[in-house]
Amino acid sequence: MGGDDDTRTGGAGGGGGGGRAALWAHAVNSKAQLEAALAQGIVCIEADVLLSEGNVPILAHPPERTSDITVEDLLQALVAHEPPQQSHQKIVKLDFKDPAVVQPSLNLLDKFTASLSTWEVWLNADILKGPGGAAPLFDADAFVSQCKHHGTLSLGWTTSMYTFNFAYTMVMATEMIELCQAHELPTPPTFAMSACCARESPHAIAALMRHVHNATITLWGLVDDPLQTWANSLAQRYCGHVYIDCLQAPFTRRAAYAVLRALGVLTSHDTANADGDDDGDRDGDRCGAYRGSRARHAS
Repeated sequence: MGGDDDTRTGGAGGGGGGGRAALWAHAVNSKAQLEAALAQGIVCIEADVLLSEGNVPILAHPPERTSDITVEDLLQALVAHEPPQQSHQKIVKLDFKDPAVVQPSLNLLDKFTASLSTWEVWLNADILKGPGGAAPLFDADAFVSQCKHHGTLSLGWTTSMYTFNFAYTMVMATEMIELCQAHELPTPPTFAMSACCARESPHAIAALMRHVHNATITLWGLVDDPLQTWANSLAQRYCGHVYIDCLQAPFTRRAAYAVLRALGVLTSHDTANADGDDDGDRDGDRCGAYRGSRARHAS
């Protein structure tokens, strides 16, 4: 996952599909952004992690290789911000962009784990090839083995910014399920899924939730109103097991399709199913199967 710096409202409701909204701060890759997130009472802080030119774990998003904040700075700030009495758990998500930065970051994390009593640490990487995505930089087995005892695994698939109507296939879901089962994870993982691709993937989602005990899903990406409505319905269906880390798009999906067709990035065949997206949930009964009373908040 990547993208521009932003703060977004997400999460999923408690019982009955209601609940409190969770505030996410995405790409918190500077001291100023971290200070602002902590001051605003952000519940979930996500930072991109890579190695600097001096081989120091820093917070930055490729192609940047410099930053005014290191992973150690982040962890020190979280410890310093720990209130004496915290009523709910918060999340800090380290989004690894380079396999080489994982072990140095885990070594730092080990120094602070005992002091991060109110912060749940998520360790994220795109470890499998996903809808329209390139081959992953990470070795999936190596990443899981390295990280599974250091925090909650946030496991994702590679995607493309143009995968509007692509789906997570059953092959992709099965590969992830078998990976998790092979490693006997000590804590349930969360599966990071592009919201627009996840909407096309009811069978893959059902398989992941059925076969990986107590797993959660974290939906990410830009959403328009119909996609947000679908995400909320998924959170209701899987109460306590869906996080929504999505930003409202300043344009509709239909408008995006039109621009990409005009640029020659997509063909009419690629977007043949886009008609009607702006008028409601075109998945109809297929997504309706996931409407119910299950949801989760990151607070």
